[in-house]
Amino acid sequence: MKTDLNSVILEASTGAEVLFGYNREELIGRHVSLLHTDADSERLPGYVDPLCHEHQPVRMETELVRRDGSRFPALLTIHPITNSRGELVETLGVSFDISDQKRAAQELAEAVAAKTTFLNAVSHDLRSPLNALTGFVDLLTAPDLEEEQRQSYVQQCRHASGRLLELIDSLLDLSRLQAGRLKLRPAPFDLHAAIQSQCTVYRHLAGEHGLAFTCTCGLFEAGVPQWVEADATRLGQILSNLLSNAIKYTQEGGIDLRVCTGLDDRITFQVRDTGPGIPPDQQAHIFAAFDRAGYQGSRSGHGLGLAIVRELTELFGGKIALESTPGVGSTFSVTLPLTPVVAPETERDAATDMKAASPALGEETPTSPLHVLVADDEQTNVFLAQVLLEQFGCTVTTAKNGTAALEAWRTQRLDALVLDRHMPDLDGVELAKRIRAEEQTEGCPRVPIALYTAYARSEVEAVLEGGLFDTFLGKPLDSTELRQWIKSLVGR
Repeated sequence: MKTDLNSVILEASTGAEVLFGYNREELIGRHVSLLHTDADSERLPGYVDPLCHEHQPVRMETELVRRDGSRFPALLTIHPITNSRGELVETLGVSFDISDQKRAAQELAEAVAAKTTFLNAVSHDLRSPLNALTGFVDLLTAPDLEEEQRQSYVQQCRHASGRLLELIDSLLDLSRLQAGRLKLRPAPFDLHAAIQSQCTVYRHLAGEHGLAFTCTCGLFEAGVPQWVEADATRLGQILSNLLSNAIKYTQEGGIDLRVCTGLDDRITFQVRDTGPGIPPDQQAHIFAAFDRAGYQGSRSGHGLGLAIVRELTELFGGKIALESTPGVGSTFSVTLPLTPVVAPETERDAATDMKAASPALGEETPTSPLHVLVADDEQTNVFLAQVLLEQFGCTVTTAKNGTAALEAWRTQRLDALVLDRHMPDLDGVELAKRIRAEEQTEGCPRVPIALYTAYARSEVEAVLEGGLFDTFLGKPLDSTELRQWIKSLVGR
């Protein structure tokens, strides 16, 4: 846009017409202040003076005004136009709308701030239980420790390790959800029983905190189908996070779970609490990871529950809503499409018969010893599995890598293998493939193999479904799961 020395517009380009919303004829002859804010118009002479005296272009970020009155951030450059004698006679202004750049810069700044907050929160929430673990482990080394104190310290270690595992599992779930790597596994299940199970657990937890818990579902009366096809585990995770959150944030009063049906096989789960409520300015951020809405109470939490609820709800194809009044309480509503199905009578009867036929699993060790190979390149993991297996009456051989494990299987009579997924030279999956291939080629009986890994089960589901492994043992190793697997192998 060309102007004279009095800032009157002499010429306007097509780009200027598009940018400001004026026709060329509407701009020519008008003062350039038409396109500037009042505050900017007052500052312009200060910018233009150097241009007049030094004949150098002037660049500035400013705010310009369109014909409809809307404003936008712009990069404005004013170029001098001189005559043959080098005298300034006119100016040429070139403007660019930098709204997108400003928006991107703001989003980047917010992302950096969010990342910093996230990392600080993770660091804090990891260090707190780690501090307890290291501290109480040191206390356990004290000589002449009384048994009551020892048990108390051990319990504190268990609690801290449980908190660590809970945080890590939540972080992994959230990461897989946001990366689109967590898949739902729908199957028929008893929705009424699942809801009642949640009520039983959280009624007890609420009672421990002096809170009332009601479940005003009226499942049959409300027309809630008993059997639906969905991912029962992930639905349970949604309800568990909503209910535990409500209990954590409520100091007095109670929590109510309501279930009702809607259109198109949609079922709404409402969790209402009488907590402090959430201010309107915080409601937009309440579903972000590690956002505790300013919570400063003593009850534990990582601020990941609602973030996981939101991601799972979207994965179901559902919707989540929040109604909250400060000083009154909050109601979280999750609406999910849950397809009703006929009760799978044959599967249920088969499961009942199997349960009746199976012996109860107690704490006693197996009656006949098994020879078990444990292969893992991390010696701490090997030592833990070895100690537990020997407590169950097993003979244990260990291997530091896949090659040594394969040689042990070829040269010794082994009743079962526990293989780490990642090992140097030959990982657990490749090792299992070689063993299964040799079994088939040589006509050997199939040896039971457990996949022993720090990956979550959902991360290795495809490997487990491939038929190489007979069971999954996660890290940290659950002694009960290991015992059950060993007992299932006795007498084979």
